[in-house]
Amino acid sequence: MCESFNQYIKDAREEPILTMFEAIRRQIMCRFQEKRDWIQKVKSHICPRICQKIEERKKQVAQFDALVSTREVYEVTGIVGTFAVNAVQRSCTCNEWDMTGIPCVHACAGLVQDNKDPYAYVDNCYSVETYVKAYAGVIMPMPDQTNWVNASSDTLLPPRKKIAPGRPKKVRKKALLEDLHVGKLSKVGLPIHCSHCGHTDHNARSCKVTGCSFVRQRKSVTAQGLLNEGEELVEATLQMLMLMLREILMLMLCKMLM
Repeated sequence: MCESFNQYIKDAREEPILTMFEAIRRQIMCRFQEKRDWIQKVKSHICPRICQKIEERKKQVAQFDALVSTREVYEVTGIVGTFAVNAVQRSCTCNEWDMTGIPCVHACAGLVQDNKDPYAYVDNCYSVETYVKAYAGVIMPMPDQTNWVNASSDTLLPPRKKIAPGRPKKVRKKALLEDLHVGKLSKVGLPIHCSHCGHTDHNARSCKVTGCSFVRQRKSVTAQGLLNEGEELVEATLQMLMLMLREILMLMLCKMLM
């Protein structure tokens, strides 16, 4: 909801504070009237999107086996498992009906089996009557600033604002889990150019051109040095194995003597 409204007022946010408020007021004023005109064309007592969901779930009723336990209480078995539906409490063990207020597919299967209308069990918040009440408020139009009544009180001045250094930020602060790299192109597969000589077969750190400040003097590693390190590693490994074998033999002797 917040993200959609943030996108809805995207153009108005670029304006100064008073112009921004006026633009948002006009947008909401027109939107409320558009919603009131649209809901007058709806013929059912439930909002159209909810009716569409109910119809889609009624088409899936044939995939379930519903048993009537008692008045408005059903046991519904499907491919996933068995669910208990209580139409009096508007609940199902899948918890979808409890959270959304719309009968889930298991509830629809039980209600259809009991010759009851699933639309009668939709929560009242999805009714057309509630929708009309939500948009019943009217935002009155405002005249031009030249027609405003002059106030007799002192002129209010804006608070002192300390301007932070740097360019003002226009992009909102993103949440912690949002992807911060959306829209950023990857450099995988692109040729890398040296910033010193301009060639593509290396970068500035490995450039061999005379006078380049990025050239690094690498330590030369000889074959004899690698061989000495390998011999030391093998010797240390053998000593460790000998100690382990000695401990194993001592344990075996102790067990034999016992």
